Amino acid sequence: MPSSILCFYTGRLWGYFGDSPWRRSIQNALEPISIGLMASGVYAVAKASIFSPITLGLAVITLYLVLKTKINPVYIILGAGLASFITLRYF
Repeated sequence: MPSSILCFYTGRLWGYFGDSPWRRSIQNALEPISIGLMASGVYAVAKASIFSPITLGLAVITLYLVLKTKINPVYIILGAGLASFITLRYF
């Protein structure tokens, strides 16, 4: 809850500055940091969840579907999780 409150008020304050040059320079500085944090998060999840050829295949199929189709990625990831659960539980 405290982080949500912080994000709410920071977002309101951020909108107040509009097209300020300081705002744009801060955004430009934070973009590579946020991309790096997202990439490290994806790496950590992939490292923990890809542990067999089956899970590797599901990860590759999921990546392909996310990149090449217009299907909502949430549905693709949920479907891959369900397929992984069924496959690893019964095979």
